[in-house]
Amino acid sequence: MTTTTNLQKSGTLLWSAVLGLTAIVGSYGLACVFPFAAIAALAAVTLSAPRAAALVGAVWLANQIVGFTLLSYPYDAQALEWGVAIGIGAFVALGAAKLAYASETRLLSLRTILALVASIVAYQIVMFVSAWVLDGFASSTPEIVATVARDDVIWFAALSALRLALGLGLPRLFGSAPALHTA
Repeated sequence: MTTTTNLQKSGTLLWSAVLGLTAIVGSYGLACVFPFAAIAALAAVTLSAPRAAALVGAVWLANQIVGFTLLSYPYDAQALEWGVAIGIGAFVALGAAKLAYASETRLLSLRTILALVASIVAYQIVMFVSAWVLDGFASSTPEIVATVARDDVIWFAALSALRLALGLGLPRLFGSAPALHTA
């Protein structure tokens, strides 16, 4: 393995750690409105499929640990069911983002936007179905859905800017441009 390959692997691990730390800090600050769709879309466009899936699983687990330990989520059936629904939503969002990003469109920026939109829509569909089953839509009002989608876009933009800055500041670790995978 060459030094460049080792550095790129280190950059991938460092980026995963940044997203993971975001999950812990964001989970504490945002409680149950953590931007899972944004993280899933970023993972889809910056990591290989196995690494993206591992990251989404780790982010979900970190969110649940923070929620049940630091934020005193209740240990009841509804809280546990919502935790599972959020995890399913995060993985469905990742799958949707990966599919959208793999489109035939040659414009990288358009594929990235499609990945984000697909991730948000897929996540919200899972949350809508979950709300229908778990609480009769109380958590899926148009205002809540719009707020969560807006927050996902903001988080995606901020973390994308951070990824770009890391690529520009540490090109040997992150590449001279954001490392966006094609599949």
